[in-house]
Amino acid sequence: MANILNLTKPWYSTEHARTVDQLFDPNVERVHGDIPFHVAQYQNLEVVILDEQGRIRKQLIKSVRYGPGNYTMPIDLWVKHWEKGEYTIELRSDDHMLKRETFEI
Repeated sequence: MANILNLTKPWYSTEHARTVDQLFDPNVERVHGDIPFHVAQYQNLEVVILDEQGRIRKQLIKSVRYGPGNYTMPIDLWVKHWEKGEYTIELRSDDHMLKRETFEI
C-alpha cells in the first residue's frame, strides 16, 4: 500500500490478534523488522525501547562490543500487553546515538 500511495515504508511490520468473528483485529500482538546501522570504530552498543514519556520500557542489549562495519539489528517484540502509543528504539554507543527508530502500536 505504501508503494501505491508513494509513502515511505515503515521499517517494521505488525501482526494482529486473530479472532474467529472479525476480519481484522486492531490489537497489535507483535512488531518485527530490521534496523540497519553503521559503526565507525570499536564501541559498546546498547539497545533500549522507550515509551512516549522517555522511560525505558525494555532493554534489548545491555553492552555488546561492535567493530567497525555495517550491521542489521533484527527486532522481534511481543507487545500484546503493551499500552497503545508510539515507542522509540535507540541504538546507543559509548558516546553518542547510532540510530533511532519509532514504531506504533
